[in-house]
Amino acid sequence: MGGTGQKDRLPRGVSIRRLDSGERLQIAFTFNGKNHRELLKLEPTKANIRAAAGLRAEIVRRIDLGTFVYHDYFPKSRVAKKLAKPASKVTVAEMLDDYIGGCERALANGSLSLSTLDGYRKAVRHHLKPGLGDIALADLDAPRIREFVKGMSLSAKSIMNTLIPLRQMLEDALNDDLIAVNPMDKVALRRLVTRVAKKTTYTVDPFTPDEVRAIVSAATGQAQNFIRFAFATGLRTSELIALRWEDVDIAGKAIRVAVALVEQVEKGPKTKAGRRTVELAAEAVQALEAQRAWTLLMGGRVFYNPKTGRPLLDDQAVRKCIWLPAIKASGVRYRNPYQTRHTFASTHLSQGANPWWVAQQMGHETVEMLWKHYGRWIPQANERPARLRDA
Repeated sequence: MGGTGQKDRLPRGVSIRRLDSGERLQIAFTFNGKNHRELLKLEPTKANIRAAAGLRAEIVRRIDLGTFVYHDYFPKSRVAKKLAKPASKVTVAEMLDDYIGGCERALANGSLSLSTLDGYRKAVRHHLKPGLGDIALADLDAPRIREFVKGMSLSAKSIMNTLIPLRQMLEDALNDDLIAVNPMDKVALRRLVTRVAKKTTYTVDPFTPDEVRAIVSAATGQAQNFIRFAFATGLRTSELIALRWEDVDIAGKAIRVAVALVEQVEKGPKTKAGRRTVELAAEAVQALEAQRAWTLLMGGRVFYNPKTGRPLLDDQAVRKCIWLPAIKASGVRYRNPYQTRHTFASTHLSQGANPWWVAQQMGHETVEMLWKHYGRWIPQANERPARLRDA
């Protein structure tokens, strides 16, 4: 018997948790003033539900008697590992490893994306463990964190992203009574990061119309179609490589941006504005019409890797197999493929396109990003460019 039909009759403290691998029983109890939940390797059958209720009753009784040892019942539990070792002996590296383990479980449960987990892993492996890992958790204080931040030769955004696993790990440690206060709370982080962050050298450096024509002309076949479409739509690279024929309406001169391919995993847009309908200019429509001969009958993605004959998987494949050959053949000064997006924005804004329309096309929620990066190309916001109206 499955557990779904028993939901309303489950004993107190026993619940059913749905995982990708199936349904499992979970018990809840209070220990040392904290609420805990532990997943059991039991499917929600009648017999297993009775066993889970009996286990919880035994745990509650031992907690009342003061004889409960967490590790005896849940030796592989994250909480058990923390309680088994005095906080004064636990290192920051051990805590970070434990935190990443929890993130991996969250990935398996579908509550965390692979790209986010990979970002946390890189932050821990390349920065947090080398810089703070040998310090005992009990000895990690605000001055040490400040010194660590001062030594990070990264942009402000990269520093803030790198510190996310550290902050969340410390929050977990605080909730589990392993530390009395979170030392991150005593760091004026934004002010410190603003002062010490490495200034980014990346600039918006769009291509001129002559350069665009030269790059497109230097490419051939599928590579030319991809580049032409990128310049004409301003899509992010992750959106370009994830575009599917089912989201293309050539007759209606539009595409639907519904997914992006990040770390070779399809995911929805981060914001509501990211899920959008993009109007197509004549150049974009012509690029798609040319691409149909290559991939339409494949029944999946629009753009394939011209070197392998398989769908593009990441921005590195775009750069190596499509972008670099075209740039070298054109003789145009190198800029990275993302500048096609900047070229789209600057071109339309300089032609008098309404910034709100450009923002919608690009998947921005407001025009703030446009003013920040493309302000010098905005002479007057009143209408769409003529070349799109005539498409």
